[in-house]
Amino acid sequence: MGIDVGILSFATLSDAQFILNPRLFNTEKKALVKAIVSSKSRKRNTRKSKVSKSLCGVYERIANKEMIYSKLSKVLVDSYG
Repeated sequence: MGIDVGILSFATLSDAQFILNPRLFNTEKKALVKAIVSSKSRKRNTRKSKVSKSLCGVYERIANKEMIYSKLSKVLVDSYG
């Protein structure tokens, strides 16, 4: 089994299967920018907990999506030995 990691596709397997590149940051970029900008506003003291929860939520969504692709290695090892 051969795996080629590339830019356009996340990985290409030797049996001509393509695994698409997730582009996780691009899909969450708008929400991340909005949360970062609101965390730097002047009213930071009054809304600190709400803003930090919002920012942590965006990072958590990105991490959860990345976890799916980290589980891919286990699936490949189990199926190809």
